[in-house]
Amino acid sequence: MNSKANLKYASKVVSLIPVNQNYKNRIKEDIISRLEEFHGVEDPISILGKPETLAREFIENIEPSELKTLNSTKYRKNVYYSYRSETTFMGLPIVDIQLGSRKIAKGIFAIGDFAVGVVALGAISAGLVSIGAISLGLAAIGGAAVSLICSVGGLAVSGFISFGGFAIAYQCAIGGVAIAHSLAIGGYASATDIAMGDVANGNLALFKTSYTGKLGVNYATITFDIFKAQVSTLYPALPKWMQSIVDFGYHTIMLTSKVN
Repeated sequence: MNSKANLKYASKVVSLIPVNQNYKNRIKEDIISRLEEFHGVEDPISILGKPETLAREFIENIEPSELKTLNSTKYRKNVYYSYRSETTFMGLPIVDIQLGSRKIAKGIFAIGDFAVGVVALGAISAGLVSIGAISLGLAAIGGAAVSLICSVGGLAVSGFISFGGFAIAYQCAIGGVAIAHSLAIGGYASATDIAMGDVANGNLALFKTSYTGKLGVNYATITFDIFKAQVSTLYPALPKWMQSIVDFGYHTIMLTSKVN
């Protein structure tokens, strides 16, 4: 057996265990002793498993009084949780979890610092449904979310509909700052067609403070029925789902105006 590989493996394990150096040395000796019992096997991982897994087993059996405070940056970075289901679908594991490492979780359900899957959850994630600080998918939720259909986030960008502090979409954007082609609703709203907000910029602009565009109407001086009639006249083919959002936006703006 390769003694150098054994020593390297044992050193990796003890580096993940928050105990004093004497305790580490005893653990290292124990690990090397175990490995030396398997003659002819060159890979320590095939005998005792991944260093992170073995380190957790030691930690679970150490008296709490022997453990150092687990606030070490090195410890947090190196100890992680890894799980990959044996069951697969189209070559991908049903579940793949890689937490606390630089490995990319890839699976039908993927969870990790970096995750790619049908449903992906991670600091940086990509999938049909994606949730993360930075997420990319058909539907995405995150601090920064980019999607084809629906995005929700601090910064939300989508081809269809976006909700966020800063929302950008082709069809419909709703947010503090909302920019869209068809419909934008927000504190500042800008759209080629319908814009609704405190400040609005659009062909039809429902505004409180100011507007730019072809037709501007102040929501303090217009009724819902009249505004809806103007929308129907200018955009007779507006989809029903978008009509519902226009209705919701009008009533929300009116309610906010009364509160303020």
